Amino acid sequence: MLTNISAQRLVPDRSDVGTILLALLAAGCADAGSLEPLALDLDADSAPASLANALPLETGGSAAIEALRGPLTDADWVVRAWAVAILGRLGEQATELVGPATEDPHESVRVGAIEALHRISGSVSVTWLMRALGDDAARVRVRSLRALADVGALTADHAPQLVALLGDTNRRARRWASIAAVSMGGSAVSALESALHGDVEHRWRAAWALGQIGPRAASALPRLRELAADADERVGTESRAAIAAIEPER
Repeated sequence: MLTNISAQRLVPDRSDVGTILLALLAAGCADAGSLEPLALDLDADSAPASLANALPLETGGSAAIEALRGPLTDADWVVRAWAVAILGRLGEQATELVGPATEDPHESVRVGAIEALHRISGSVSVTWLMRALGDDAARVRVRSLRALADVGALTADHAPQLVALLGDTNRRARRWASIAAVSMGGSAVSALESALHGDVEHRWRAAWALGQIGPRAASALPRLRELAADADERVGTESRAAIAAIEPER
């Protein structure tokens, strides 16, 4: 029967790693012989990928996911962060456990969960990523927006919440909210049009995004023409650029 000693033998002085290995070993997802070479050269950047790649996913994926359920509730946040990092490499079936980790008490675990969801992708991941946009930590919001800009599966229903973040208190979040809106194409046009009636930050960023979307944003032209002479230089400049992109000279 496996004990903590067998896991700690692989990674002396690393109780966080030992907890993860013990869970995988006890579930029969891998054997000590296959993990030992990896354990000799583990570091925070390479370990999750190395461990995930060592698991026989064709036969043990579900077992590995279940084995990591315990470490996800460990008192040590580092153990929880390792668990979500590995789960993010085990495919869509891991979303059930990774999603709730976006609400972990520790910011780094939440960020790790978002990175895992980005890797997993899919509509269920989008649901959790959208929820994370309300996180108090700017780093979590930014990472969620970056993921949403890339994973696709966004609909017009998601647009208002994304566009609202054009006025986020964090500059990087505002930038990535703009990029995420552009990634939606025509589905974001209505929400962006509404933002053209907001404050300066919303107006110029919405104008930029509509210009990036191009001819599909033609319905915004009347408001953009009004804003072309806006008192704020950024609003006027981006509105004129958007008009040129949406309605190029023939």
